[in-house]
Amino acid sequence: VLSSGINAEYGEIVKIGVTVILTFLVCWAPLISTAGDVLVRMFPFNRGLFEDKVANFWCSVSVVIKFKELFSRFILAKMSLFLTVLTVLPSQLLLFRHPTYNSFILALTNSALGFFLFSFHVHEKTILIPLTTIMLLFQQAREPAL
Repeated sequence: VLSSGINAEYGEIVKIGVTVILTFLVCWAPLISTAGDVLVRMFPFNRGLFEDKVANFWCSVSVVIKFKELFSRFILAKMSLFLTVLTVLPSQLLLFRHPTYNSFILALTNSALGFFLFSFHVHEKTILIPLTTIMLLFQQAREPAL
């Protein structure tokens, strides 16, 4: 009985995975000929580390440390990736160790804030993503305890 339950769970995961992959392919099929342009728009490394009006880590610290002058774009992208993963990882590990609704919302919020603060070339509208997850935290705080 136990092995059939595990096989059923894996079957469900495989179904979901196939559905996600097929949906991705259907959505991206019209853009295959322009995939290079799409990737350049999604990962704008040529634009630089940050825009001057975005209040993330790179913009704030650049007042004191001129990262753009000290490091190449390639090194800055690696630094950005490292710091983003470093800030997101603790809450993700907590989520995997204690998968509750509360830890999920906290991990989601922490991930969104980590990406906003440390990602390479963050647009100012990106703050809307963590704000959306923070609204879930406010909703949770307003619910009465059972």
